[in-house]
Amino acid sequence: MGYRLPSLLRMLAFGIVSVLGMLIAVELLGETHVSVDAFDLALSLSPLQQGITEIHLPPMGEISAHTHWFPFQVNITFLNVDIDLLAQNVENEQNIELWQQKLINDALWGVGWFAVRNMIVAFLGAGIAAYFLGPPEIKSRFWKGGTLGALLLIILILVTMVIPFNLAAFENPQYYGILSAAPWAMNLFDEGLMAIQTVSEKLQNMAGNLFYLFEGLEQLSAIETDTETSLKVMHVSDVHNNPAAVDFMREVVKAFDVDMVIDTGDITDYGYPLEAEIVSGVAEIGVPYVLAPGNHDSPMVYEHLEERGVIVLNNEIREIDGMVIAGIKDPAAASHATVSTPEEEMKEYAESEVKDMFEEQEIEPDVVAVHDPLLGEIFSDQAPLVLTGHTHIPDIREKDDTVIINAGTTGAAGIRGLDRPEEKYSMYILNFNQVEETEELYLSAADFISVPQLPGGFNLERHYFQRRESYTGGEN
Repeated sequence: MGYRLPSLLRMLAFGIVSVLGMLIAVELLGETHVSVDAFDLALSLSPLQQGITEIHLPPMGEISAHTHWFPFQVNITFLNVDIDLLAQNVENEQNIELWQQKLINDALWGVGWFAVRNMIVAFLGAGIAAYFLGPPEIKSRFWKGGTLGALLLIILILVTMVIPFNLAAFENPQYYGILSAAPWAMNLFDEGLMAIQTVSEKLQNMAGNLFYLFEGLEQLSAIETDTETSLKVMHVSDVHNNPAAVDFMREVVKAFDVDMVIDTGDITDYGYPLEAEIVSGVAEIGVPYVLAPGNHDSPMVYEHLEERGVIVLNNEIREIDGMVIAGIKDPAAASHATVSTPEEEMKEYAESEVKDMFEEQEIEPDVVAVHDPLLGEIFSDQAPLVLTGHTHIPDIREKDDTVIINAGTTGAAGIRGLDRPEEKYSMYILNFNQVEETEELYLSAADFISVPQLPGGFNLERHYFQRRESYTGGEN
């Protein structure tokens, strides 16, 4: 007995060293990068943790659920999404089954490679630990320790993860980070899409009814102008990822023969390319779509939309279809910071980064497009018309020689607005006329369109404006 006990202790010490080496190696070196169609993922195991599967969507947050037993936590991190490839696969309805099968095959291959890599890592980690730290009396410490670590890892994965794995646990997950404040994003496919489709159908039908009503309105009360309406601009804002709003805009453009759309920002919620893809249909409306980025629109968003054909005005003045537009991005649009900018910081931003834009321009703009009304107030003396958004509250008023219009929220506050019946889809149709002698554009009427969520009707308002002989707002 005196001989066997030390022998057992040596074997126990050998096993403990090998297992610790395996766990440390898996923790430090086991991360595996795999591609599943349009998604680039990183898979890893965290030893001595609860049986949780955690999905990381940086920097939006994490989703986790108790899916298996102790001792490993499974980590899945989304590294990149190929938006073009994803859109191509989703839109190709004829091959959707083949795409789904490819996803499954890619996922199985990725999991298989992940398992093989971790077996190799476990073997090396346990073998090295056993060789340097194991009892010297045990021969072939490296090979025995490595084999022990790899076999133990396989057994643990099968017994504690594969066999008891419960995918249904993600029906009630835990949310962390930004996702904890926006659970609507996770049940979008359960309820949101059905609601969007219903609202979209309603809005498309409503657009035609609005057109016929406005047609009768114009016959009853014609606008006294020097010429016929020469340019129609649709002013929208704060779409916030709502694809129903894109359909609504498309129908209104057709029904009212709109020439251009000016969007004063917050076309997305968190400023990621995947969100931009949801509303990328604005580039296919059929008329120029001009965007002045809001505080929810990061460079990733407006650069992605620009690639699709959207005209992004990033602190610049451009002439588009005869109209000179000054577009000012919100200062928060420089990053993923979706917070509103305080008034003092907004003034500093206007003075340091935007003011020179107007001083260097030889011709005065017809329109200044900004997201935050605070910025609109600062530059209200630079053009006869200032367009804003941000507050989700429609507004139209005159300040000296300038008309200031807030479109409200054309997306009814986005997908989140589906749970807020008080939110309405709103926009303005701006009617511009042109003086023949000078070719000067001036705002003759603004038609406000507001459509409440189901089951409501709609609201119409027409605002008339007298042509000023000359604009003097910018003169001192």
